[in-house]
Amino acid sequence: MSDKQYDETNRCTLWMQEDKKNPKAPDFSGTVNVNGTDFRLSLWKKKTNSGKKILSGSVQPAEAKTVSKSASRPQQEESDDIPW
Repeated sequence: MSDKQYDETNRCTLWMQEDKKNPKAPDFSGTVNVNGTDFRLSLWKKKTNSGKKILSGSVQPAEAKTVSKSASRPQQEESDDIPW
């Protein structure tokens, strides 16, 4: 076994999502490193109009978090004037 650590630069790793609970969830997900920067990778199995099988995907920065709908709404100020 070598003491040399594996270089992940410019490489990707994908896992098949076998237990998808949402049909719109990606079929494959994983990570990709481009020039030392990590990204999240999601791929979906699709068919073209002519029936050819393809993979369609998206790439997002690894540190990107999904913002919930409630977190994106402006906070209402609390007031003693609320009628209920």
